Amino acid sequence: MSAKWKRTDELVWEELENETLVVSPRSGARWSLSALAAKVWKLCDGKRSIAQLASALSSARGEIEAVCETLASSGLLRPATKSEALAPLVAGFSGASGVRVLGLAGGGRRRPTPRGNSGPG
Repeated sequence: MSAKWKRTDELVWEELENETLVVSPRSGARWSLSALAAKVWKLCDGKRSIAQLASALSSARGEIEAVCETLASSGLLRPATKSEALAPLVAGFSGASGVRVLGLAGGGRRRPTPRGNSGPG
C-alpha cells in the first residue's frame, strides 16, 4: 500500500516568485519550499497516494516519495491515517528534496519597514 500524506493543519504559507514560504505560528519555525516541493505539499490532502501525486505532477515516484518524506520529517506533512506506518524519514535536509529549513532570526530585534530594516543595530 502506497503511503498517503496530509498537510499539517496549523501551518500558514505564502507563495513567492520561485518558492513557497511555510511558517508554524506556534513555534515560529520557517521553511522554504522549491516549486516542486510546494506543488507536492499542496496536493497532499490525505486522499492521494504517492503514485497519484507522481502522475499528477508528471514526476518520478521516487522523487515525489523523497519530497514527501522530507516534508514529513520537517513536520509539514503527517500520515493521512493512523494505521499507516511512517516510512523511514530522511535524516537532515537535502537541497535535492527542495526543502530548506530557515533559521530563526538571531541578534537584536529588527522589524521590516517599507524602507528596509529599522531599529538599533
